[in-house]
Amino acid sequence: MYSPVLHTKKYNDALQCLNRRIVSDDPDILEETLTACLLFILYDVLRGDNLAALVHLKGGLQTLRSLQARFPATAQTGVRRERNSHNAFLEQVAHCFVRLDIQASSLIDGAVTNLPVRVEEFAMADEPEQPNHAFTTVEQARDGLMKQLSAMYDFLRFHSFHWRYELSTPTPDHVLADRQQQMNELAHWLHNFSLLLQNQRGSTNLADTQSCHILRMQYIASLIRLSTSLEPEETAYDHFLGEFQEIVDLGSFVLASKIGQKARKFTFAVDLGVIYPLYFTAFKCRCHRTRWRAIELLKVAGREGPWDGVRMALIAAKIASLEEHGTPSTADGEVPENLRIHGAVFPINANEGQIGLECCSKAGKESQDWIWVHHVIDQE
Repeated sequence: MYSPVLHTKKYNDALQCLNRRIVSDDPDILEETLTACLLFILYDVLRGDNLAALVHLKGGLQTLRSLQARFPATAQTGVRRERNSHNAFLEQVAHCFVRLDIQASSLIDGAVTNLPVRVEEFAMADEPEQPNHAFTTVEQARDGLMKQLSAMYDFLRFHSFHWRYELSTPTPDHVLADRQQQMNELAHWLHNFSLLLQNQRGSTNLADTQSCHILRMQYIASLIRLSTSLEPEETAYDHFLGEFQEIVDLGSFVLASKIGQKARKFTFAVDLGVIYPLYFTAFKCRCHRTRWRAIELLKVAGREGPWDGVRMALIAAKIASLEEHGTPSTADGEVPENLRIHGAVFPINANEGQIGLECCSKAGKESQDWIWVHHVIDQE
């Protein structure tokens, strides 16, 4: 019989055990520690406690960083780790933590960690290298994109959030150069990804096709974010209507089996998938038809890590309704700049009942002052 009290006690006992082991240098105990961190993260996310999951994520990343500090960077020495089961585990778990860090960063709209884990430092000897970093599998393309997303969130945290609205001082050249470098690396990823798609042309593997569509959605969302990251006006997003529409079209393909279902089954995925690109589209695309298509897709998207499709659909619908109040439903990007919401903050923990939403917009058409308004959204 399930007992909440006993359940909580076992959970706390496991946490105490984990804290005692986390300082160990023993390889076997390190593996157990990192595995336990991953399990606690998944457990907390499933029960809706994303704050607790964030604590475990930081603990796991700190453990990986301490390992990085003990070994010289592979890129600097040219020497990779010896191929063995322990190092194989470290390489795989580093990829897992990087993807979880990106999930958390996307949810709170800023990088979670002060020093990202560099997966390449866990690469092993005899690892097959592809010419010019070409991808031969969807997994390689995913890991390559995750590396770019990690760098993007660092840029957003250290530069974009400050210089985007710093109108009295020109954006420094090194910040512009940093963004251009990331744009170039994204373009390089797209080139290699396109080669992978050409090699897979004619494949009947639906899972790989859907995975590629999801990667394409994430790439497009990242491209738009970087391109607009230093633009103070929300109208900058209007130049990307075609890209927003592609995100929705790709999402429709990925979620095709769920659309129209009367009884929606609970679905949960660990990795970042379609929810964030669709929410980003519903928030920043001011084409009425496109953003509301994205909202409808969010309703059937299930859950992906800390992202809840139904919850994000409610938040996106509230934002869209606030912006579009009094504008024609056929308007494509005709929401005036002074009515557009620049930022939206909501609790990262998924509570039942109501959702508190803080929306930020300009005080007037020519004003540089900001207004924060609190809204309450009822959950069905």
